[in-house]
Amino acid sequence: MASATEQISTENAPEHCPGPESQAAGQADACAGCPNQNICATAPKGPDPDIAFITQRMASVKHKILVLSGKGGVGKSSFTSQLAFALSHDEEVQVGVMDIDICGPSIPTIMGLENEQIHQSNSGWQPVFVQENLAVMSIGFMLPDKDDAVIWRGPKKNGLIKQFLRDVDWGELDYLLVDTPPGTSDEHLSVTTFLKESGIDGAVIITTPQEVALQDVRKEIDFCRKAKIPILGMVENMAGFVCPSCHGESIIFPPSTGGAAALAKELNIDLLGSIPLDPRVAKSCDMGVSFMDEHPDSPACTAYEAIIESHRLGSALAPNTIEIYLDYVCPFSAKIYKKLREQFWQLTEEKYPDKFQVIFRQQVQPWHASSTLVHEAALAVERINSQKFFPFSDALFAHQAEYFDEAVEEKTRRQLIDQLSTLASSVGVSGEEVKGLLSNGTGEPKNAGNKLSNDLKLAIRLGRQNGIHVSPTVLFNGIRDDSVSSSWEIKQWDDYLKSKL
Repeated sequence: MASATEQISTENAPEHCPGPESQAAGQADACAGCPNQNICATAPKGPDPDIAFITQRMASVKHKILVLSGKGGVGKSSFTSQLAFALSHDEEVQVGVMDIDICGPSIPTIMGLENEQIHQSNSGWQPVFVQENLAVMSIGFMLPDKDDAVIWRGPKKNGLIKQFLRDVDWGELDYLLVDTPPGTSDEHLSVTTFLKESGIDGAVIITTPQEVALQDVRKEIDFCRKAKIPILGMVENMAGFVCPSCHGESIIFPPSTGGAAALAKELNIDLLGSIPLDPRVAKSCDMGVSFMDEHPDSPACTAYEAIIESHRLGSALAPNTIEIYLDYVCPFSAKIYKKLREQFWQLTEEKYPDKFQVIFRQQVQPWHASSTLVHEAALAVERINSQKFFPFSDALFAHQAEYFDEAVEEKTRRQLIDQLSTLASSVGVSGEEVKGLLSNGTGEPKNAGNKLSNDLKLAIRLGRQNGIHVSPTVLFNGIRDDSVSSSWEIKQWDDYLKSKL
């Protein structure tokens, strides 16, 4: 007996018939009025033949990351664009952005590509390039007028997403960031289904501190877990407000239920960072330029960099995270840091490639007289050139005794700033720029700190949220592990890593 699909006649099929074996059979707009519509819709479906083509196309993409939000208006597309700009700062890194917010595409505007169009070549659709190593694809490039509404049902949306994955010539990419619509809709189901074989590295979930947004984040997390999408972490957007006059940060709408930090702890996922609301972000998005390039002095920029860089060794997509809270003036911190840099990281790269990432978290211990200023110096170096953070940290620990209480007892703050600036110069960072960032601010109030104060507050707040009080302290996948000792030799670290796999 013939199967249901074998009984279907395709002689008089509609012009854009998806085919009886397609997942969209009987459901696509083209199926309306077709005499076979009901048979197609109810017949058992075979494997989607396009999945193999998508998997082949995606084989040249190293990392695929979804950017999700439970609610609209939380800054998801803004975050996607700024993350893309930041990753593409390294000219060796190839970045792609795929906008699957079919009914509300904002990526073309945010990334300065509003009037661009898609071009066809022998190898497929060509994405639109912001710069040589940053490519974008969006339905916004296909609309005759930017104000045209896209009124599509699910199957038609699914078809376009499939084309973005199957037909776009992305080339060799290090990162493909997928900007999704809010919630959990057809677009989310489609992209997770189409990428099932090639693999999704994980999702970053964007929220704001308000409980009404966090309620929807819970649903988004539940979706990820049911769809078996790894959750890389959560980003709390609009966590404070950056004054347009003094550029200081303040909390104007404190979270009523603990914000993203409390939710992340409750659900055992990483809080990647908190980004304050800077009015200049909106202006940069409207102009289609990189906010981080335009306003590197903003606390919001620092927060973005902390999320992207995070003082990390290894890939941010490694499944296991070791966070080590260290104080530059603590001798025990120096012991564990030396082991980390000289032997531990080499061990992980040789024996456990792509299995672990290590994050250096700064833990100021105020009973050490110079601790605050020394940590601010490291933040200054990171702001000037993030690639110099670890070389400067190496230098600080190597010269640690010069910042012990007895060594600094007779020195003024200005003398210590000069000393730290000279050390920064030794690793290739402008000492004058470091001095400028460490100098106390001018104007009112007279006790407002310096240009690094907000950065330091962010680091201290993260430690407090995780219950960190002393250094060194180690967290493994977000859980405090007091078994780790600064006296461990490399064999003990090796045994520890083995036990975690």
